[in-house]
Amino acid sequence: LSDDPEYVKKLNAAGKAAHSLKHPNIASLLNAGIDNGRAWLVYEWRDAVNLRDSLTASGLPSLPDVARIARGLLLGLNALHQIGQFHGGVSATNVLISRGSPFLTDIGQARDDGAIGVRLDAGAVVGLPHFIAPEQYRDGAALTPSIDVYSTGALLYYLTTGRAPFNAGNLAALIQAILSNAPLTPDSIRPEIPIGLSHLIIACLEKNPGSRPGSPMEVL
Repeated sequence: LSDDPEYVKKLNAAGKAAHSLKHPNIASLLNAGIDNGRAWLVYEWRDAVNLRDSLTASGLPSLPDVARIARGLLLGLNALHQIGQFHGGVSATNVLISRGSPFLTDIGQARDDGAIGVRLDAGAVVGLPHFIAPEQYRDGAALTPSIDVYSTGALLYYLTTGRAPFNAGNLAALIQAILSNAPLTPDSIRPEIPIGLSHLIIACLEKNPGSRPGSPMEVL
């Protein structure tokens, strides 16, 4: 990040804004700063496991557990949006479960230019690129809190079906799919998923930000 001082400043500002936020579904930020052009954030420690590791170890959660995870995630995101921030990278690796409750880490890492600094190798497991909103992959796209609604939809898709909405063997192909393709509906993959939940997830995954639910509370 040292070669992008503007991003370092914005990340630091987001960290400081989140410092005052105390919410059970947001990891508490203990400190933030910039040293030699590099931003650093220090979060509280909790005994927890991320959702990807949880699914790998235990399989798909029950639908009531999905609802509980979704509720906590959406309440946390709403609290973040209320202070004028958005997450920008909600994924199965930065939503953690501690004592049965979900909480978010890695606050404020979205970039205005959509760059995310990730790669996907052939055979890679589901990771951050699979949950990124289409506009984050477009050069010069203005980012809004709607990217968190998209990422929430992608995460719910993963929790209910065991797969990301889009998959590919390399990052370029994955981005093209996210930008251009329509995902299969979750209920077509797992018929026991209620049709209303399936429709809600697909609504969150709309390519056009304006066609998605307007806020985390609308999803909830």
